[in-house]
Amino acid sequence: MRTIALLVITLFSLTLSPVFAADSLPEKHWTTYGKVGYFSWMEWRDNGDEYIRDDGVLYAVGVTRTDRFLKHLILSETIEVWGGDVVYDGEVIATGESFRRNDNTYIGMREEVRATAEIPIRSVRFSPFVGLEHKWWSREVEDEVWDMAFTRVGARIAHVTPKTTVYIEGGAALPLYTKNHWATSDFTDFPDVVLRPKARPGAFGEMGVKGTRWSCALSYERIDFAKSDPVVLVSDTGSKGTFWQPKSSTSTGWLKIGYSF
Repeated sequence: MRTIALLVITLFSLTLSPVFAADSLPEKHWTTYGKVGYFSWMEWRDNGDEYIRDDGVLYAVGVTRTDRFLKHLILSETIEVWGGDVVYDGEVIATGESFRRNDNTYIGMREEVRATAEIPIRSVRFSPFVGLEHKWWSREVEDEVWDMAFTRVGARIAHVTPKTTVYIEGGAALPLYTKNHWATSDFTDFPDVVLRPKARPGAFGEMGVKGTRWSCALSYERIDFAKSDPVVLVSDTGSKGTFWQPKSSTSTGWLKIGYSF
């Protein structure tokens, strides 16, 4: 908690820093950024007991293109890559093999298109937005590749001064499509299986400060997945096996630093 408080104090103290003051950006511009975040992934048995947990630090880099139309309409496109080694505690479902304090590597990509309507009210900007986002990531220990698409619906409230903009935003992530390709053939006699756990509506939030060039923000998001329908497979030897994705949850808190040009 002290670390989080220190980050928040640092974030808003930057609003007084001259490094955030610069000449105006064009209506069409780019923003490059880096992020560091704390990530958690959890899975539960049918009786509610947690039996798999990933925790650790992830890193990300990305770029956003921003176009302003008709003065108050903004269209932005983002592409981001992320990854890192986290700590895995749990067991491999298919084999029952137990791991404690084991490394688990995540590698992923995210793309988003967002449309924002900016409504100025004196020094305040109210900005509802809607976006379409796609995520892909691989999870090493279980040989999984996830694919997910969803919409983001939310709003941002910002206080604008000649040098800086301080804002807070939040909203809901509404899932459209979720797929988990599990490479069970890598460690069993069964072929690979595709599971489709139903993602539930998630929540996200962000607060930050922006100059015309530099920006800094803290964000958090969470998505929960219901248990998938079971899939029955036949192995090379003719035996049958049932595979499913357990009830799961993922959450990440990020610190983001960006530069616009």
